[in-house]
Amino acid sequence: MALSTRYFYIHGFNSKGSRSAALLSEVLHSEVARLNWSETDSCRVSIKRLVSQLRPFLPAAGQAAASAQYGDDIKKEKVTSAGAKVARDASGAADYPGISAPAVLLGCSMGGFFAYCLALELHLPCALFNPVVDPVVLQSFVGINENFETHERYEFSAELAHSYTGVRPPLPSPSPVPMLVVLGRHDELLDYTLARQSFQNHPGITLRLTEDKHQIADYRPFREDILALSGANLTA
Repeated sequence: MALSTRYFYIHGFNSKGSRSAALLSEVLHSEVARLNWSETDSCRVSIKRLVSQLRPFLPAAGQAAASAQYGDDIKKEKVTSAGAKVARDASGAADYPGISAPAVLLGCSMGGFFAYCLALELHLPCALFNPVVDPVVLQSFVGINENFETHERYEFSAELAHSYTGVRPPLPSPSPVPMLVVLGRHDELLDYTLARQSFQNHPGITLRLTEDKHQIADYRPFREDILALSGANLTA
């Protein structure tokens, strides 16, 4: 018995990912669960929080990596309501020992930063859309910010910005997990050439350049690439 691929979306800075998660769900014809992190937490705390949400859905290698890195006492958090069906489907996996549904991480911008880190740490394939590769860009957000979805205002401190320094692991070659990296040539927030230099010429990574800005307008051109991450049937 094979279970359907589970997709998990990680939002960017000052966002909650509602739009992108919904668009990806339409394109993939599948539930896309949104994982939560907070700009008011340090980078390490945010990563631990994301792992706690992912942990019930991890394959054996990911479970072992999570236990080795974080122990068995991390607080379990639920994914948002968009992942309710995913959670129900996952609960049935216990009835079939040894069967694990593929899990794929999806992330935009800072969500791409987190998805990259977690993909390498937890042995999961990922699709990264205009990912942050150098967190020094966060220095420009130090001060009062407003989430453009929730309109919540908060202070992002220099200390929080510094907490991201040195966290991103180097990329082995070949990549130990399949990755799709989509970069918009007209990104008005990030220099796409930095990400291109980071990911190009690495076996195991599919690099796509588009004419998009920072926000990807249409995910349909990347459907087959995303499905291929988990070995899904491309004609489905």
